[in-house]
This record gives sequence, structure tokens and C-alpha cells, in this order.
Amino acid sequence: MLDKYLADLEAAGASGIPAGLALNGTLSEVFLLNMDKEISRSEGVHFYARYVDDIVIVAAPHITEPDLTQRIEVNLPTGLMPNPSQNKKAFQLLPKKENKGSTNRYALDYLGYKFTVSQILSEANHDKTLNARKLTIDISKSKIDKRKTRFILSIKQYLRDGNQDDLLDRFLLINSGYRFYDRNSERWLSSGMCNSYPLIDHPSPALRELSSFYHSVLSSRSSNLAARLALAPLTRRNRKRIQYLDLCAHVQKKKYVGFNEQKLVHLMKAWQHA
Repeated sequence: MLDKYLADLEAAGASGIPAGLALNGTLSEVFLLNMDKEISRSEGVHFYARYVDDIVIVAAPHITEPDLTQRIEVNLPTGLMPNPSQNKKAFQLLPKKENKGSTNRYALDYLGYKFTVSQILSEANHDKTLNARKLTIDISKSKIDKRKTRFILSIKQYLRDGNQDDLLDRFLLINSGYRFYDRNSERWLSSGMCNSYPLIDHPSPALRELSSFYHSVLSSRSSNLAARLALAPLTRRNRKRIQYLDLCAHVQKKKYVGFNEQKLVHLMKAWQHA
């Protein structure tokens, strides 16, 4: 069926498939499945991840940029090739270390994740030619900052309307997964914190930072926001539900909330430009 679809496109004079097609994501998974398998298990590759046409690879120190490029080219389906533009790719070589037990780190923000690669000199490696790799994955700072902003906007909206139920719902929406019906693809989709970051390592420093931020906003007595909250105080129960949510466990257990389309639009309106 896919072959017929692509043949029809070619017969119509099209090159590739139309942009924005709901089927595109599925097609990329089908056609690139073999490449994913081959590269992820190839020699020297410690970590491989792909989102549609964006790829991240963490490899051993002896793997070069031309080597990685060649592996991708060889395994791509016929008719596809890597984007030749230099600003579409980044290659970072961690320098060799001189001191036993020391580490070099390189951090990369990619698709909402923060990848931190450490190069660790093995004590058993006396000739210092081989190094171990340690990869940790967390949520990027920009995504954490975005949730902080949305929380502050949720507080401000509560100060305007006094609706504690909406405040709690917005808090859960910021920090949980949720499902919604996409009219374009005519199917239910999942989104939100618990759905978007399945690769992060636990415990997550980013989630701990976010939890501390929530707690500090509600417990501070010096900020202007705290002074305004004192005039429209939350009930003790609702304050505790926000301040003492175990965010790391909440995300790790993939907690979801359910709202209908009308409710989602209403809740998200408070974050319209954030």
C-alpha cells in the first residue's frame, strides 16, 4: 500500500511526500526502522535516538564525524541523504583527560532534553587510550523555565478570578501527561510532561529544581506575588497539594490527567503567550 501511495505521488510529478501530512511521522518510522537498528547496534555507538529526521548519537572517542556520516548514508533508504548544510549538524569531540578519576563533560540541549556526556578515564586502563562514556539525560533548562513561567501565570490568573480548582488543574496540566483529540489526524494523542520525556534519568535534577521552585513561590514572604497571595490565600489542603507533590515520582510513574477539549482550552488560555 505504501509503495502504491509513493508511486502515485511520483506519477503526479511530486518529489517526496507532502509536508504536514498526518501520515509523515508514521512513514518515517517505517522507512527508517532498519537504519535505527543498524546504527544503534553498530560498533562504538553508546547511545542513538531519532525524532523523525533529527538524530543524536553518542559514540566512543575513536569514532570520527566522517565515520558517523558514512554510517547514516549507508543505512538510509534509497533516495534519502543527510542534510549537507553545516548548520544542521554538530560534532563535538570530548578531549582526552590526563588525570585518573577526572571527567570531561559536554552538554547538549536537543528536542527539550539536556544530554550530558562524561568521559571517564578507567583506572584499569593503564595506557590511557580508551575511555568510558557516561550519558545522563534530563529535561532542558528552557523547558523547565517554560513550566516555571506557566506556574507563575497560573498563580496570577488565580489572583484575578479566585478559582482554586482551576489553579490545581493548571498545576496538574503543567506537570502531568494528558490526552486530547486531534481533529486533523482524527485520533487521540498524548502530550504533557509525563509523555514528552520518557528518556530522562531518575532522579532528575531538573525536576527537583522545579519542585523547589513551586515550594519557594508559595512559601516566600518577601515577593510581591507572595504578598498578593496572602490577600487571597489558598486552603491548607490545596497549598500542600502543590508544595509537596513528589514531582520526580509523579513523572516517573507517568501520571495522566483527563480534561475535555473545552476545559483544556480554558486552562491553557492563561498561558497564551508562554
